[in-house]
Amino acid sequence: MSMRDSDASEPIGFNFIQGKCYGCDIFTDLNDLMLCAECASKLDRDLLRQREWDYSITACLTPKDRRESLRNDIIKKYGNSLELISSDKNKRKKHNKKKR
Repeated sequence: MSMRDSDASEPIGFNFIQGKCYGCDIFTDLNDLMLCAECASKLDRDLLRQREWDYSITACLTPKDRRESLRNDIIKKYGNSLELISSDKNKRKKHNKKKR
């Protein structure tokens, strides 16, 4: 049996590797961004919240006229706050606290 045959169960375009996830620090299967499946989903939802349509795989697969509706659905289901990406507001607050 060739390597190609043994990998037939994996989706095309996904070459998962084992390692430590950049998002949650858990050792597991990772995608090409070094994120586990859960953190990759959080990143995609964060990109949708920020209307970064060109960087979200879900937005790329969604017709342009339905992207706002998709964003609103994500916010209704998961909330408005970012899950993985840190916001500029949080960075400024931490920086200001250190100066004092």
